Amino acid sequence: MKPKRLTNPQFHNGRVGAAIAVHVKINAAQDSILRISRDGKVFIQLMAKNKSEIDANLAAFVAAFFNVKSHQVELLGNPTSNERLVTITGLSTEDLQRKITAASD
Repeated sequence: MKPKRLTNPQFHNGRVGAAIAVHVKINAAQDSILRISRDGKVFIQLMAKNKSEIDANLAAFVAAFFNVKSHQVELLGNPTSNERLVTITGLSTEDLQRKITAASD
């Protein structure tokens, strides 16, 4: 007997947090947030020397910037690209926006 197929499934992760779209510039003199685009993408510069170092440097920078533990930061995206989706569990979207806006002023 086949299981009954749901017509409108509801999926839930159970974790609460926030996410940002990020563009990373490497070979910077310091790690920092450069600006926020009109569509909400956050431009971050890192001291990483090559693309293979982006994930480790970005995760460390985000954890330190938002004062969260490293396991709360998850990076999604192609490791050879400068584009990432960064999720931070345990951080409200309000806190995320307040901190990023203050840093990019």
